Amino acid sequence: MTETTKMDKRGRITIPKKLRNAHDLDKESEFIIEDIDDDTFILRKIDLKDLIEEVKKEIKTKDIEKLHEEVEEEADELAEEKFSN
Repeated sequence: MTETTKMDKRGRITIPKKLRNAHDLDKESEFIIEDIDDDTFILRKIDLKDLIEEVKKEIKTKDIEKLHEEVEEEADELAEEKFSN
């Protein structure tokens, strides 16, 4: 389904009613917008509560100490690349 819409003077874009109805969108719907290139964006509906629950489950299966060490190592490598001449 393709619909046309415009941006208003405050930078808001209205999702056409036909699309809102087809995808069960309401005023509480939340989105991520990803800038692909000069004239292309991807708009994805997200459910923050579900996303948070997924992250919680994922964290429970990870060794937090090991993850911390990996982040530290990566940060050190990036700093070395950036600041060593």
